[in-house]
Amino acid sequence: MTESSLQFRKRRRDVVMALSLAAAIVWTMVSRVPSAVGAPLSTSPSPREGFLAPDFTLDTLQGEPIKLSELRGKIVVVNFWATWCLPCRAETPALEKSYEQYEGRGVVILGVNVTNQDLVSAVESFVQEFGLTYPIPLDRDGRVGFLYQVQGLPTTFFINREGVIRTVVVGGPMSETFIGSKIEALLKEIQ
Repeated sequence: MTESSLQFRKRRRDVVMALSLAAAIVWTMVSRVPSAVGAPLSTSPSPREGFLAPDFTLDTLQGEPIKLSELRGKIVVVNFWATWCLPCRAETPALEKSYEQYEGRGVVILGVNVTNQDLVSAVESFVQEFGLTYPIPLDRDGRVGFLYQVQGLPTTFFINREGVIRTVVVGGPMSETFIGSKIEALLKEIQ
């Protein structure tokens, strides 16, 4: 083989490797976005601080429906999570302790499981393992995660009594102190 032939093969190999790496990166990014196949396109503004939280109705693990708008007048923490998410697992005890501490003060924590990426049996085991007492709505088809534009787990929305999103936290884990500080700030808001 000639030297130019070897250089051509080396360049071709480098290009193929670079394209393969780029494809792998794109695939990884796309596969992490929650699936919302068949979900309608939203015409509402993206859920962000200062805007009304999009309304939803989901069934809990016990089969009871929860409608966000029916919780108006209460402070609501909506935490999107999955059993396989390590930061979700790490912040779960802090969420449970916060729920126990603030439940009597008009605070509701909703642990919305992205069930389209999880198994109900795994959710049941998770709830039992951590002794969770706050409601666990199941987002079975991913529509609520899509509505809230959840792109990473955990993602948490702190919502005031009027239904306005005050804080959005993407990633974790959140500490009990951090969660408490966000809830306390919402409790101090004038009704």
